Amino acid sequence: MENSLAQSIPVLSGLSDREWQFKEASSTLSEKATLTGRTVLQEFVLEIPFHEGKVILTVTTPENKLPTAFVPVAQSLVGFLNLPPNWNTYGSSKIDPSNAQTALKLFPIFVRDGIPTPTVVPTSRGGIQFEWHTKGMDLEIEVSSKPGVHVFYENPATGQSVDDDFPVTSSRLKTVVDRLAAAH
Repeated sequence: MENSLAQSIPVLSGLSDREWQFKEASSTLSEKATLTGRTVLQEFVLEIPFHEGKVILTVTTPENKLPTAFVPVAQSLVGFLNLPPNWNTYGSSKIDPSNAQTALKLFPIFVRDGIPTPTVVPTSRGGIQFEWHTKGMDLEIEVSSKPGVHVFYENPATGQSVDDDFPVTSSRLKTVVDRLAAAH
């Protein structure tokens, strides 16, 4: 006979029991403000080790699971913190932990079901870049030491393009990413 509690707890592959926790949290919205009258949010706590310690990431979602790409993309990003200075042999900077932190905060916009999994790459100036090249569209979002993020988007089929700096909290940032979801 299987334990019913074990059936209700999601399994995150690639992480040990010590590296993740599952919590249930309720919404701060009033019951009137929700469609069902009760919104239950799931909170996932991920611990991803790197050479100087570990990154603890707390994610709250109305789903009972994280997006499929979430854990592998987070592990790649945190792995960049292990890169030494000059990791590309052309004088590159060490990845700035504050850039990794900003990139992790942007995950709910970039890494969600319905949006293709981004390629995440370190930049030679110590930043992190998310890239999508799909269905003829190109989207690159760079997190660097300067305030905000740099966004390059091009869709030759529609003639739309963006090459600009956005504040991290900009709704325009989500709008550009949503264009990828609309194409899939």
